[in-house]
Amino acid sequence: MVRVIDRSSRSHGPTAPDISGTQLNMHTALDRQLDVIDNLPSAHEEAATVLVPDTNALIFNPAIETWNVGTGRVVITVIPQVIAELDGQKMDPSIGEKAKGLIRRFKEFDRRGDTLVGVPLVGKVTFREIALDSPFDGAPSWLNKRNADDRILMCALDLAQRELTSRVVLITRDRNMQNKARRLTLPYADADEL
Repeated sequence: MVRVIDRSSRSHGPTAPDISGTQLNMHTALDRQLDVIDNLPSAHEEAATVLVPDTNALIFNPAIETWNVGTGRVVITVIPQVIAELDGQKMDPSIGEKAKGLIRRFKEFDRRGDTLVGVPLVGKVTFREIALDSPFDGAPSWLNKRNADDRILMCALDLAQRELTSRVVLITRDRNMQNKARRLTLPYADADEL
């Protein structure tokens, strides 16, 4: 029997002088790959759903610890863009008190621990703030860096790429933002349904 290994023109030859050595090298490389997979966080802990609310969702329903988020592990994640928008709305006569109340609530959460790491709210629900600015490198051309909603969308997408074991879900009541999320294949939920 003749064994032939088809190689590209860029190949530098066999990894060992004989087939048994090549097989041993292949098994060693596969074992290293399996070790990487076994050491992924998802192999050891329950996957989380990361909820990224926009400002509108928080103003509409500020009692985030009462949100109906299911029974699994949930991390409600507030991004810098949303904190900045809440700060800017503190003096607004119609929603200023809600904005101030949310900021006070986030400060109260900070007393429970480091909100940049995550603090418990209720059951399997935690709260965290992140110090992550919206990256626009490689963003679709139809997103605008100067648009607040687009910055929130890009931050949520960046989180989804960083937290591979989690399901990142945008929370918004804004129909246009929901449409953009759908176009980006970013899962979303309506704050009205929480």
